[in-house]
Amino acid sequence: MCNVPGRSSKDDENVVAPESVQRYEHLATGAVLHSQALVIVHKFTRACRPHTHGKAEQFTQTWLREWACGWTQRNSEHCKQALACLQHHYRRHRPQSLDDRSIFSYHWRMLIATSTEHSEVRANIVAVGQRIMAVKGFSAVGINEILTAASVPKGSFYHYFGSKEAFGEALLSSYFEDYLAELDNTLGGIESTSAQRLMNYFESWKRTQSMLDCQGKCLAVKLGAEVADLSESMRTALKNGTSQIIFRLEAAIAAGQAEKSLFIEAAPSEVAESLYQLWVGASIMVKIKRSTQSFDVALATTRQILKLPG
Repeated sequence: MCNVPGRSSKDDENVVAPESVQRYEHLATGAVLHSQALVIVHKFTRACRPHTHGKAEQFTQTWLREWACGWTQRNSEHCKQALACLQHHYRRHRPQSLDDRSIFSYHWRMLIATSTEHSEVRANIVAVGQRIMAVKGFSAVGINEILTAASVPKGSFYHYFGSKEAFGEALLSSYFEDYLAELDNTLGGIESTSAQRLMNYFESWKRTQSMLDCQGKCLAVKLGAEVADLSESMRTALKNGTSQIIFRLEAAIAAGQAEKSLFIEAAPSEVAESLYQLWVGASIMVKIKRSTQSFDVALATTRQILKLPG
């Protein structure tokens, strides 16, 4: 029935559809006839069938149980490396079976071992690089020299590091991580006052930096001036590491003021930065003079700044 005023049903029957609509109707009709001739049937997967949703759920639970929640990763980088190895193996090399649980567990354990070995080799390269560069500096040391000393094949460096700059950044990050752990042990004791622990730290600085014919082993001193203009990422690693050292010195000084073992009126942050700069400068002068006299002066100056008896 026509509901438009002034129009009849006969008028609607005489309306001709646009050419595009006619073409679409023709194609649709042809497609239906063709699918019927080929006996093509559109089938839908029924919900919650074991061989569909069950496998997805098993996959999810396996990853949660054996990767996300089943292992303690040392850091985010190690976690990403392990996940990348697992994804590659799962997609390309993992055998297929009706019951993949035991197979998956076995290969995951193998991948964890491989990832751990990768991390250990990488850590060994970094440790060897620290020892060599603490003496020779960054630019004077080639990649092959480090790999030879670390007993690692020469062609595998870029498997562990994207570039020498990335290696230098990792080297500094590892160095400061270890250094800060030792600093926390030195400043965190309870058997002595904060003032005494601070002096223990600076006396330890003198001993370690007087080694190797006054060449020391502090990478912040050795590489600071050299790499600050060569690499922004390495300069940032140096900045972050030294800032953490100063922050810990500041906390120790504040603790000394609170417990009345230090009687200084200046702000702990200013004193901490002044002391660190004093000792970095003394370390450079010791290298130049090949004498520990600058450390003796720094120790005396430190006692004066902290208002401690000589």
